[in-house]
Amino acid sequence: MTLMMTLLVSHQIAGPIFRYEKVLGQIFSGQFPEQISTRSTDQLKPMVDSLNDLTTCSRHVFGNAQILVEAIKASPDIDFKSLRQQISKVRESMGDFYSEERNQ
Repeated sequence: MTLMMTLLVSHQIAGPIFRYEKVLGQIFSGQFPEQISTRSTDQLKPMVDSLNDLTTCSRHVFGNAQILVEAIKASPDIDFKSLRQQISKVRESMGDFYSEERNQ
């Protein structure tokens, strides 16, 4: 009985850790998965919320930064007003990220 409980609990911890590690690898390679889910019996659920927040904020920040980079590449004559607007969007996204971090 003890062996069964040990295996069950280790599975409930090891499974989520494996998924979290996989998601972090995706984030570091520039991929931002949609919502991460766990089984109802898994442990470490608060980490899922944190990883979901991280991927959402990262997706916004990097998405806005990519728009900015593409706009600069596509325009030989830079429209500084448009550039400032895009930079503001990136800053706003980063502000969201940092405010989420401070609220934890």
